[in-house]
Amino acid sequence: MLSVGLLTVWLYLPAAAQWSEPVRVSRNWLWAYSLAMDSAEGLHAVWSRYPPDDWLEYASKKPTADTWMTPEHITPTAIPGAQGVVVIGPNGTPHVIWISYLAAGIFLTRREGGTWTTPEQFPGWNRAGSGLRGVCDRWGRIHIVWQGLNTFDTIWYARYEAGNWVGPETVAAATSRRVYAPDVMTDHEGNAIVAYVRTRDSLGPALVRQTGDSWTAPTFPRGTERDEWTTRVALDSNDNAIMAWHGNGCSFFSEQLPDSWSLTERLDSGGAGASAGPVPCVDRWNRLHVLYTDRPPGAEFSLHERTRIDGQWREHLIVDSFPGWAEVAVSSGRLHVLLSRDAGSPYEAEAMYTWRPLSPPGVEEESEGALVESPEYISPVTPSSTVFFALAKPERVHVDIIDSAGRCIDRVSLGLLRAGRHDFRPFGHVPARGVAFLRIVTAGTSTIVKVVRIN
Repeated sequence: MLSVGLLTVWLYLPAAAQWSEPVRVSRNWLWAYSLAMDSAEGLHAVWSRYPPDDWLEYASKKPTADTWMTPEHITPTAIPGAQGVVVIGPNGTPHVIWISYLAAGIFLTRREGGTWTTPEQFPGWNRAGSGLRGVCDRWGRIHIVWQGLNTFDTIWYARYEAGNWVGPETVAAATSRRVYAPDVMTDHEGNAIVAYVRTRDSLGPALVRQTGDSWTAPTFPRGTERDEWTTRVALDSNDNAIMAWHGNGCSFFSEQLPDSWSLTERLDSGGAGASAGPVPCVDRWNRLHVLYTDRPPGAEFSLHERTRIDGQWREHLIVDSFPGWAEVAVSSGRLHVLLSRDAGSPYEAEAMYTWRPLSPPGVEEESEGALVESPEYISPVTPSSTVFFALAKPERVHVDIIDSAGRCIDRVSLGLLRAGRHDFRPFGHVPARGVAFLRIVTAGTSTIVKVVRIN
């Protein structure tokens, strides 16, 4: 429970790293999602509407808000066959780039002052295309990749910087095989890293890196000779790549090592396979998270998250009944997912949003337990900021203050407390700046509750 005036939070013991109940963002004929986060940890989303509507729609959510804005059209007219991607450009401005498999051209627009600018066409591309992905580097340069249409024999790359386009360049080309489903990230130097799929005579995902004005030879994860058809890439803190892909109804991932790739691992249970491709991401503590779909024997499709902590995998169910798309974003204290799922009628889906809190290293993440309800921010400089928790029986309780590196910087003893409702005010115990967490411990059971982010 959140009280706006007092900034209060309810905690129920024991607490867990559960996913929140999904909230609806939009309900229409939806596909081709894209999700981005700005520097203030606000979320921005774009998706396409199925024909005959053919609109590109945009919605956003402020970091302290519980709901999303009403979706809006990006252009005054519909765009047949458009696939859009949203990135956050210079000064935190949302940029949307789109390509169409029915019409020629790549276009870019920006949201300035609450309205979208007149779309600018990329002069280097006047054909149809598909599979558009994009990212913005730390210098505000926008990198995009896409695939040629019909022949699927080329992966293209272009860059938008200082108001001008650079490119396009050929990232991968083949005459006897198909290359498609590209994805792109950028390293700490602003170089693009592109993943894509190869099929026909040589199967599996591939990865290339930009080095100045050229591209490295492709590298290939081991044990991937099967008919893949989607691939996604993420980078860890050392710019090592993690690729996840979907093929033959299964989900897989592999990590780039200094001299090779790790052995390919399968994510799903081996039942009826996956309904959509997996999505990897890395949080601020360099921990790997992979979203994937699964359908164990006799069950329906469901969306899962697998997290690796200290070399061990932990599993979280996000939603069941999931034959749709999923996109992920990571803030300093939360994992955010935008997903689509059937809305109960043919060709209709609903865009849903869900999140779960992330703990720093050294703070236990429980896989089961009661749901923690908390806002994303609790101000440590507001004396009235209060954390409420409930005890089922009398317990000795203390509160550990954990910094962002996982170190216990203070311990506050609350003594022997009766069963029922209690409160703790973090004012004066936590740093006034940065991020810290609360860990409430009951002496009788040594129960560690879910952390609460203090900003």
